[in-house]
Amino acid sequence: MLSVCLSAFGVRVIMFRYARHDTSVIGKFSLNLSNVPRDVSTQLVGQLSTALQTIVPKFYSMPMSLEHLNNKSLCPKKDYAANRLVTGQLQLSDGTVVLLDETALSEGQLNERGIANIMAINSVLSRQHLAYDFQYQTVDFPTNINGIVVSEGKSILQTDCQVPVEIQADVPAANVLTATQLNMLRSYLTAVQRIDYDLPADVQKHLQDDFVAMRKDNPEGVNAETFHRLLLLSRLLSLSRGQRLLDVTTWNDAKKLETLRCARVASNPATAAATQ
Repeated sequence: MLSVCLSAFGVRVIMFRYARHDTSVIGKFSLNLSNVPRDVSTQLVGQLSTALQTIVPKFYSMPMSLEHLNNKSLCPKKDYAANRLVTGQLQLSDGTVVLLDETALSEGQLNERGIANIMAINSVLSRQHLAYDFQYQTVDFPTNINGIVVSEGKSILQTDCQVPVEIQADVPAANVLTATQLNMLRSYLTAVQRIDYDLPADVQKHLQDDFVAMRKDNPEGVNAETFHRLLLLSRLLSLSRGQRLLDVTTWNDAKKLETLRCARVASNPATAAATQ
């Protein structure tokens, strides 16, 4: 059986390219790893940071603490006195994977800058736009930032996919990859991103018919957003397998993975009321 967290994490790592159509961003996939207790969050975030720094070319980690949000500048701002643009922390190059630690957020008051920073993060995750502050006006610039949010409950941020983490005790330590294995993994991640993905006409017809049947069986739970998420997940699974063309087997695997994800969200009291 597919592991929900590992599969979602894996497809998140290989997804770097988006397409834009008018104001929509097609293909973005921000991930929320929820249900992470505070007593293990530091360890988990540290392990994720280490893993991501090892396998992706560009990585940035950001704690979402009150102190950080209320005092740091996430958006670039024009300094007219020095006649230069002051860099913001979200001013990152295309393809950067950003790990946001929401478990660091404690009770307290967000100030004006903190609220603006939350809005900036949401804009990047939901619209892939970052506002540049030119004092008299703000100008949105397109971004290509890959977001992973770690949180206790469902994230306060707007993410595309929520996966509750199941913390297991007494899990044996994973073997450390050799330098050769790491290079093979990096080469794999680079190669799958360059695959020219396509959806064959016969498979497209099967997907449309299958979606109609899904809607008939579950009209309340299946909608256009469900279909879009399944299409994206199928694409990512296909790429992860080195397949240029989507096939029915991969589509069915994506459906199974999504069913498991939804079941895990529904069975988690902290997140069931906010199922994505």
